[in-house]
Amino acid sequence: MKYCQSDGAVISVRCCSHSLTNGRVRATKLYTAASIDWLAAYDSVSDRCYYVPAAELADDRNRILLRLTPALNNQRLGIRPAADYTEI
Repeated sequence: MKYCQSDGAVISVRCCSHSLTNGRVRATKLYTAASIDWLAAYDSVSDRCYYVPAAELADDRNRILLRLTPALNNQRLGIRPAADYTEI
């Protein structure tokens, strides 16, 4: 489970974890379909959990953006509406 804090319009979910040694990042591990099935993210602003299937974490993605509100320029292509990720 990842903890996120959106800006009210977009939830930015990190798709990786970091190993620390003496307060410094030692290694970064990207989540892939081989290592997880789902990525669960809790957004404190909307007070909801969102579930991203691991299949969408391909191509070494380190962050995925979920939109809570429509894009200001009405773009729809490539947008991930957060409402599509509320149930497994």
